[in-house]
Amino acid sequence: NGVVTVTGHADVALNFAQVIGRDSATIESSASVRIGAATAASGLRPLAMCAGNPALTTWLAGGMTSTDSFRIDINASTPACGGSVPGNWAVIDFDGGANSMSAAQNWIQNGYSGSVSVGQTLDGDPGIPSPALQVNTVVGDTFSVPVFANPRLSGSNSLYDIVGFVRLTLVSATLSGSASQRHLVVRFMTYVSAGSAGPSSQPSFGSTAYSICSFDSQGDCS
Repeated sequence: NGVVTVTGHADVALNFAQVIGRDSATIESSASVRIGAATAASGLRPLAMCAGNPALTTWLAGGMTSTDSFRIDINASTPACGGSVPGNWAVIDFDGGANSMSAAQNWIQNGYSGSVSVGQTLDGDPGIPSPALQVNTVVGDTFSVPVFANPRLSGSNSLYDIVGFVRLTLVSATLSGSASQRHLVVRFMTYVSAGSAGPSSQPSFGSTAYSICSFDSQGDCS
């Protein structure tokens, strides 16, 4: 049920208790760790990916073991990823307000220092990935990005519901030319980190978290 419990015991010598005829005792301890889909992440890059993208769903359906590279176009590959917003990729405004292109570029280079949680609704910023964003500077890097669903509205009013996080290596980036030519090539990977773990019903997108929920029967792992 998403909880792993480890127990241990050891026989230890007793010094002072020997005066009452007791030479040793068995010491026991246990700890339980909740494991599940990551519900929060920091250090994210603002290039969010649509949860319904066929490349991502294919990798998930294959057991998240494939090391193949996937080309993911900017334009929407399914109606669930499009509508009036760009499509498979979106540039996310992590901290609200009217951020400049330089803010988005800083997040691409260094990641967002704050925490993003599943269930948040975030604005789009500054729009469809464009040549103005120097994504080529992080080609070859491995990082995590948000996964979104239910994209809606358009332009600076666009909204994205964050449903998880996915770890990937950016293989190449083509952001010149028409929108139909722009794409990123990525390799997905699994990722485990300390943090808040969600219920088993929450999709992990390959990003798993663990946290201690009980130590020596103190705590609640239900």
